[in-house]
Amino acid sequence: MLTAPGPPQPAGDPGKLSAGEWELVTLVAQGRTDAQIAAGLSISIGTVRAHLDAIRDTTGCHRRADLTRLALSEGLV
Repeated sequence: MLTAPGPPQPAGDPGKLSAGEWELVTLVAQGRTDAQIAAGLSISIGTVRAHLDAIRDTTGCHRRADLTRLALSEGLV
């Protein structure tokens, strides 16, 4: 018998994220753009994007919606 699949699980290991990376995940989950995150943290947009790429590689969450789902599951938002 077929069952309905649950929500997709990240392929990586979110437990390996640093405190700063969790902060970025939280900001993404709050709906902030890369430019807004960069301005708020006083870093460049390129730096934000590089960190988000590293987070995506670590967690397996490739879309912003996946990062938001991760933040929700961790109780960050």
